[in-house]
Amino acid sequence: MNRILTKTEREFLRGEKEYADEKSETNKMQNIRERVFQSLTDFELLAEELPEEERQKIFEQLSEESESHGADEAASVIEFLYKGFSDLTTEPNHIAAGPKETSVERFLAFRNALTTGVARGKSEYGNAQEEPPDIVTLASNAYLFEFPDDDDVRAELETDQWREINNQSLGEDGDQDDIAFFLQAMIQRQIHERISARHEAANKELKDYKDFERDAANMN
Repeated sequence: MNRILTKTEREFLRGEKEYADEKSETNKMQNIRERVFQSLTDFELLAEELPEEERQKIFEQLSEESESHGADEAASVIEFLYKGFSDLTTEPNHIAAGPKETSVERFLAFRNALTTGVARGKSEYGNAQEEPPDIVTLASNAYLFEFPDDDDVRAELETDQWREINNQSLGEDGDQDDIAFFLQAMIQRQIHERISARHEAANKELKDYKDFERDAANMN
């Protein structure tokens, strides 16, 4: 049965297979990248067009053949997506470029994908207990993105960037550490404002599980 990766590619990634020259390894890795990329682009079609009964069969099989009933495999998919989006935010030059040039959407890409995916999924079921959410809100107890290392940001800053930011400041001139901290703080503030705006736009209180327990207890 075909999988995203071939048997040879899986052995290569596990370090069980080696190639005689670097070019062959480079070509193999490029093939893996392209295969995974094409597979990810197919998920839009799968989510929209795969018949419900066929999707159910897939997850029934996954649940039956997996020791975790599919939870570990699903977690690995989410881990891969999280790492992939975070790779784009841990480049120091994204911070060093400054808040004006930094797209907040880059940092919120995984979060937006997660909430949008859940909202689309819930809209299919038409649960009588709730309306499909316009916006899915998440608790803000964890950043769903990564920042680059502070030292890397400082190393990326150029003299012209320091001068430009210091000229915009009404206080004392900042050194390399001050400017790096300022840039990260500005970006975090923009992200917080964007998330807060989404919560307000949802116009719904976050549901607390304790409230659900209390309602269920009142029914007994």
